[in-house]
Amino acid sequence: MRDLEPGGRRPHPAVRLVARARAVGAARGAWRSITPEPERELPRALATLAAGGRPDDSAVQAQERRIQRLVLAGRSRRWLAYLSDAVSLIERRAACEDPEVAAARRVAVEVLRNHHSLMLGLPGRGSARTELERRRLERIAAAHELLRTGGGGSAAVGGGSATFGGEPAGAGGRAARTKPVVA
Repeated sequence: MRDLEPGGRRPHPAVRLVARARAVGAARGAWRSITPEPERELPRALATLAAGGRPDDSAVQAQERRIQRLVLAGRSRRWLAYLSDAVSLIERRAACEDPEVAAARRVAVEVLRNHHSLMLGLPGRGSARTELERRRLERIAAAHELLRTGGGGSAAVGGGSATFGGEPAGAGGRAARTKPVVA
């Protein structure tokens, strides 16, 4: 039996409780093991998206402080809520043509896609909590690829045609003419 100690004895109930508490505690903090890339890459990208162009240094530093607080003192739900807000910000800036915003959008999408993919391998409910965001990020990434390559298909985020969250897509704010994708 796997519950037995060497010599065939059962461990004391307090030992089992301590082991269980450690396992639960490890699962609760496991999300922190996948935060280094977002901590490094997201502050500038999100500050750029929020500013709609090149951010000032104070905006980048504010994002750095916010992320640091969330990682060091926050819980996974607050961290995931912050990342969900980041996905919403990416969607809101989808039609912005500023090259810095476009670059920041690409960085943020790739960092968040990677982070949420890594969540799938962690204990706990993080993978279930990020399922919607993973879908949103895949739609955003597909739409960006379609616009970049000029390929056919809908460039929609969240459904519809050639729009991102209700805003026209494409150059000059005009909706791109595309064929619908049959799913």
